[in-house]
Amino acid sequence: MNVVMIIPTGIFCSIGGDAGDANAAAKVIAAACEDGKLIAHPNVFNASDVNEMTENSLFVEGSQLDKFLEGEYYLKPVYQNKILIAVNKSDWQSINSVNAARATIGCRAEIIELQTPL
Repeated sequence: MNVVMIIPTGIFCSIGGDAGDANAAAKVIAAACEDGKLIAHPNVFNASDVNEMTENSLFVEGSQLDKFLEGEYYLKPVYQNKILIAVNKSDWQSINSVNAARATIGCRAEIIELQTPL
C-alpha cells in the first residue's frame, strides 16, 4: 500500500512543519507500508533527514505532491537527481560545500554563478 504523509505548514503541528522533524513518525508509517511507498514532502523531511529516509520513502516537493494528488502527475522513483546550486559568486565556501555533498552522499551537483546577483 502507498501512503502520502502530509504535514501542513504554519498551524502549530506537534511534529514536522518548520524543522522537518517528523522523521521518526515517517519511519513508523513507512514500516506499515509493507510493499508500498511512503510519499512525503519537505515538511516531513528536511535536507538533513533525506539521507535517513527509509528505502521505501519518496521525497516530493510540495507543489508536485499537490499535482500528484489531483491526478495531474504520476510519480516515478528517481534515486539520483542532479542538483544545481545557483550562487551570486562561486567562492571557496560554495565550492567546498558542494564538494562535501558530493563526497558524503554521492550526489551529482553543479554550481552556476548568476550573471545578475540576487
